[in-house]
Amino acid sequence: MRVFHYRGRASDGSVAEGSVEAPNSAVAAGRAKALGVELEWIREAASQTGPAPQPGRTEVAPARRRSERAVASAAPGISLAELAAFFRQFATLIRSGVPVVQSVGSLERSVSSARLKVILAECSRRLGDGERLSDVMEGYPSAFPPLALEMIRAGETGGMLETMLSRIADHLERDLEMKRLMARLTLYPKLVVVTAFLLLGRSGFTEMTPAFSRWVIGMMGMERYTTLDYLGDTVFTLGAVLAAWWLLGAASRMAGARWPAYGITVERLKMATPGLGTVVREFALTRYGRALGALYGSGLPLGSAVAVAGRASGSAALARAADGIAAKVSAGYGLCAGMQETGFFPHTVLEMVSTGEQTGNLDTMLEKMAEYLEADAQSKAHMHAHLFATGVYLVVAAMVGLAVARFYMGYGSAAGQAAAGAGVIICL
Repeated sequence: MRVFHYRGRASDGSVAEGSVEAPNSAVAAGRAKALGVELEWIREAASQTGPAPQPGRTEVAPARRRSERAVASAAPGISLAELAAFFRQFATLIRSGVPVVQSVGSLERSVSSARLKVILAECSRRLGDGERLSDVMEGYPSAFPPLALEMIRAGETGGMLETMLSRIADHLERDLEMKRLMARLTLYPKLVVVTAFLLLGRSGFTEMTPAFSRWVIGMMGMERYTTLDYLGDTVFTLGAVLAAWWLLGAASRMAGARWPAYGITVERLKMATPGLGTVVREFALTRYGRALGALYGSGLPLGSAVAVAGRASGSAALARAADGIAAKVSAGYGLCAGMQETGFFPHTVLEMVSTGEQTGNLDTMLEKMAEYLEADAQSKAHMHAHLFATGVYLVVAAMVGLAVARFYMGYGSAAGQAAAGAGVIICL
């Protein structure tokens, strides 16, 4: 008989923890609920009789988790679109009556991501050895988000795995839509910056003379500046800058994954940036609201849903605030009261959450909150993108105008000196 540890809320609202013996997790959850406990989580206990783990669970060391997240943060390998398609196909196979082990094996052969294929091969092997799906996926925290793990656990406990897989796919598809929206919003400023660099080049910043102007002058034979010089000043320099930027971003993501305090500090600096900070905060709150609504609507206890949604938001600062909210909720506070104490959430959001709590439609109100924040962030992002692009255009125009003025001033000075020299000759 296997031993399962559980944690939840007793009927009087106090925290209830304990252990039960059962042949599997579903029976263990039923026995814990029979004791009057509203479960937050239930896990199989680690083996105490030897070094080998229990058949149903493999513990993942925290150091391994941090290392795996750090490496994956630099080169994720599995796109959001591939992950959403995987869970959608997984739900379809389970709905069709295909066992979990066979479903994972079939998906391993059909996915296009090499990294996901390797992970699914390992998952298929461990599932064949009798381990649970959620415990197997927990070993790959960078591939399977915390929201997916918790919803799969809830589906396994309640016998609703197919429903939970479909909800995970829905959530990931909405995240994918938001990611594509952000890509569209930032496309115009990116094009403006690239065009500006192709006009200015490195010499535009070091010598205050646009590379394009020097190229034109060089083609006129008035300066030694070839097409290769222009490409070196613009295209090759831009490539080096982008490569350095990518390496810096990868190093920063790895540091944030290994040292959470660093990630929180960097993110708070982003959110303190005028204009951009509000957009970053609202998009993070959008993901948080949708994740919390999906988790709470799936039957997870509110305290657990709040903490997991914080990690699913993609914001280290919001995840830290969510941990504090979860502690308040577990202590008996309302969700709105816990959110208000963090100072992270706008007043409108707090009002919507308070309304959801009073009417008993919290999951629906959280989805509306996410829609409101996304619309507001989208409009602000449009505005800031156009302001940024206009600012870049003005800077480029000013530098080109300055270069033209300097050219004509130099040309006029040379002509004047030539005329003065000719007058001297005539007098002689």
